[in-house]
Amino acid sequence: MLFLPQACAFKAWEALGPLTETANKAILMGQVPNPGFAAIITPSILDMCSNPMIAAAPNTGHSTPLARKRGKSSGEHAMKKLLLASVATLAVAAFAAGQVQAADSNDGLKLTLGGYYSAQGAYGWQNDGAGQPGHNVEKDGIFTYGEVSFNAEKTFDNGLTAGYKGVLELPVSNGAGTVPTTVVRQDFGYFSGNWGRFELGENYSPLYYMSMGAPAVNDEFDSIDPDFALANITGAAATQTGATTNVLGAGNYATVGFTPFYKLGSSSGLLDDKVVYYTPRFNGFQVGGSFTPSANRTGDGTQSATGGFVANNTVAAQDQRLEVAASYDSSLAPIGLAGVGLKASGGYGHAQLEDNGASNGLVANSQLKDEQSWIAGAQLAYLGWTVGGGYLWDNNGMSFHDAATGLSANGESNIWNVGLGYELGPYHAGVTYYQNDTDTIHTTTTTFKSTDKLNRWVLGGGYKVAPGVDLETTLQFHKYETADSGANPLGNNNATILTVGTTVNF
Repeated sequence: MLFLPQACAFKAWEALGPLTETANKAILMGQVPNPGFAAIITPSILDMCSNPMIAAAPNTGHSTPLARKRGKSSGEHAMKKLLLASVATLAVAAFAAGQVQAADSNDGLKLTLGGYYSAQGAYGWQNDGAGQPGHNVEKDGIFTYGEVSFNAEKTFDNGLTAGYKGVLELPVSNGAGTVPTTVVRQDFGYFSGNWGRFELGENYSPLYYMSMGAPAVNDEFDSIDPDFALANITGAAATQTGATTNVLGAGNYATVGFTPFYKLGSSSGLLDDKVVYYTPRFNGFQVGGSFTPSANRTGDGTQSATGGFVANNTVAAQDQRLEVAASYDSSLAPIGLAGVGLKASGGYGHAQLEDNGASNGLVANSQLKDEQSWIAGAQLAYLGWTVGGGYLWDNNGMSFHDAATGLSANGESNIWNVGLGYELGPYHAGVTYYQNDTDTIHTTTTTFKSTDKLNRWVLGGGYKVAPGVDLETTLQFHKYETADSGANPLGNNNATILTVGTTVNF
C-alpha cells in the first residue's frame, strides 16, 4: 500500500475515475492501493507533490483539497500537466497488462507429473520335489514395480485440448535384485474436444483400455493387466503360447492377465505406434478403434525413431493391426433399478502375419498365422457390492502340428474370470477366480498334445490410509497343469502365496 499526502492521493484517485466511498476513505488516509499505479506513476505524483501549494493544502475531508481561486497559478498548470502525464502513463500500463494477460492465455502446454509405485512382500508354498517349479527356489521375497507419467496438456479458448503423455516403467525388483532398466511404456500425443479424442504414437489400444472382467481384489495381482505373477511356472522347452508361457515369479509385467493380443506370451505389439480414435460418450455408450501399421519402435518393436521404415515380409512379424471396442457405463435407474450401475464392454482385433517362414517359425512345431482376438465382459454395482466377469478368446497367431507323430493343436486360448467385491468407506475386500485353457503341443522326452490349464483364486482386501495410499493383502491359490505331468514336471505346480504390501499413487 502506497501512502501520499491527501492532496496527492486525491489527484491519484481522481485520475483513475469517479470517486467512490472506498476512494474517499483512502484519500483521508493518504492511500493509493493499486500496486501497478504505485510502480508506474509514482514519480509523476511525487513531482506534483513537490509543489508547495499542493503539499501544504489542508485536509478538508471529501472536498477538493486545493485552494479555490479564480485565477490559475503556475503550480496549477504544472499540476495539470503532471496529471495528464500520469493518466496517459496509467493507460499505457493498463494496455500492457492486458497484453501480458493475453500472452499468458496463449502459453504452451502445462506439464504435470503422476504415476504409482507398488511394493509387495510375499511368502509362497509350491511343489518343491525334484524337477518341480518350487524346487530349490526362495520361499519369500519383496517385489516392486512403478511407473512415472509425464502429461502436458492445455485446453484453448476454442475448446480444443492438445496434449502429450509419456510413461516410464521404473526398474523392477524381482525378489533377487533389481533389473537395471527403465522402459518407455507409453509415448504419444493427443487432441480432444466435443467431437471425441485422437491419439497418435506408442500407446495401448481401445481394445486394451475397454477390456473388462471381474472386479479386481488387487490391481497388482488380478486385474486385466497385473504387474506381478508370483507362482513359478516354466514348462517344457517348447511350451504353450498365450498369457502363461512366461517364467513367473520374476516380477515381470503382465504375464497372467486378461488382455487380448499377447503374441507369444509377451506385451509386444500392444505398444507399437498407432492411430487411435474414441467417440464422445453418448447416453453411456462409447466406441473406440485403432490401426497399427507395423511393429516399429525400439521399446516394443523393431525400428528406431530414425532408422527409416522396417523391412517387409519379416518372419513372425505382424502388421495392419486393427482393433475396435465399445463400452457402456451408466446407471439402470431409467429402467426402474435405482442405485444399480452397469458397465459392459466388448471388442475384436485382427493382426496380419507378414511371413510364416520356410520353417516352423519361432516355436518348435508351431505354424504361424494371422492373429485374432475378441473379448467381452460386464460388471454390476449396487450399494458397495460389485459382481462381474468376462471371457477372452485369442488364437495367439499360431497353431501346432508335429509331423513325426501327426499330433495337431489349434493353439487357441480360452480365458474367463468372475469375481465379487465390496467397498465400505476406506475398506475393500473381494474374491476372484481366473482360468486359462490353451491348446498346444509340448516336446520334452516325448511329444504330446495338451490343453494346458491355469486356475487361480485370489482373496484379499485393503485399507485406504490416505488419498492415494493403500495397504493391501492377498491370499492366492494357483494350479497349473499339463496333460503329461511326468514328461513335463516344470509345467505342473500347485502354489499358495500370501502377500502384504502397499501401493502409492501420485
